[in-house]
Amino acid sequence: MKVAIVTFKYPPDRLGGIGALNYELARGLSKYVEVVVITGGDKDEVYRNGGVKVYSLKAPKLRPKAFYFHLYNAERVAKIIEREKPDVIQLNDNYNLFLKLLRNTKSKIIKVFHGSPSPFNRFYYDLRTLSPNSLYDIAWNITLIAYNYLIKLVSLSLEYIDAAVHVSKHTMYYNLNYGDKMLRKKTNVVIYPGLNTEALHKIRLNTPKNSKKRKSLVFGARLVPYKGVLHLLKAFELAYMDDNDLELHIFGDGPLKLQVLKTIKRLRHKGIKGIYYHGKVSRQEFLRNITTSRVLIHPSLYEASPMVVIEATMLETPVLAHKAPYSEEFVECLGVGRTVNIESINEFANAIISIANDENLMRHVMQSYERLQKLFDINETVKRYLALYQKLVGD
Repeated sequence: MKVAIVTFKYPPDRLGGIGALNYELARGLSKYVEVVVITGGDKDEVYRNGGVKVYSLKAPKLRPKAFYFHLYNAERVAKIIEREKPDVIQLNDNYNLFLKLLRNTKSKIIKVFHGSPSPFNRFYYDLRTLSPNSLYDIAWNITLIAYNYLIKLVSLSLEYIDAAVHVSKHTMYYNLNYGDKMLRKKTNVVIYPGLNTEALHKIRLNTPKNSKKRKSLVFGARLVPYKGVLHLLKAFELAYMDDNDLELHIFGDGPLKLQVLKTIKRLRHKGIKGIYYHGKVSRQEFLRNITTSRVLIHPSLYEASPMVVIEATMLETPVLAHKAPYSEEFVECLGVGRTVNIESINEFANAIISIANDENLMRHVMQSYERLQKLFDINETVKRYLALYQKLVGD
């Protein structure tokens, strides 16, 4: 069997999140089936990544990147698929503008949903409330105008798919209840993202147990408004005033970098000295920092399946997240941390102090490790995808 994965984000040393998901899945599948990845890149090239054949297609550096990748390369993607003749085409992006070109293909088509319409409406509402003077905010407002049109393009693509994979239970709920009605006529399954849990286990083993800093908090994400970094800085200021043993380590880059650095400088002038900005680092270095930290802070307003939260869970580091559907599913239900409404800065600050001093939670996360490892291991994810492929293609 041959599987073609079409996605803008691959591999993970360039992008975390969905990029890491695609990378782990492609490598895991390649042990059992032939895998071809068609992805965006800085230049046109074909190369092998382990057992995976990768077509990298040059794409415009415009946002949303996935949309412009498909818009620019639709015919090229279709030609590659026609040449490779895969049994299964797996679409790991929201925009698949080449699908009409494949209306006569014999391949089975699976669409992977990394988000859902209802939470995204709230997400874009939050962006509308930002400063109109910010160039980044203006860019997002332009995207807002085009958003309804883009959603129509996504809906049109549903006509050609055979099955849909949702990366979490809450995304499937929202997609089936608030998305296009056509989706309900398809095969729908939930398959959680898988990780190389053995590699994460090695990181834990190679990190001395006494290296975990007692009150060290870590944040890692693209520095954009909906990831909650500005809420975090406000809450940490209040928390530090009550407990000046706290440390906050911020990793990442993005449009808010300058504002984050200015805020850190201002807070240091006020005596808030426990904040450290590390910029963008390799995935391995960031994972090591999660391992040595007491708590991962994840104040994102919206996620579908938060890879960094899953990684922290596999590294036995508790999580404090914004109370939202994603954190109810991946934090509260799994018992690996706490959730709080980050828009209430006082509540957020109190939650930071509480979780940083919670010895029982740390022990509970460690005790849950084996149970959760089975849930997120890449081998389990691969098994579920292979079962879906066999259901669609047959023996």
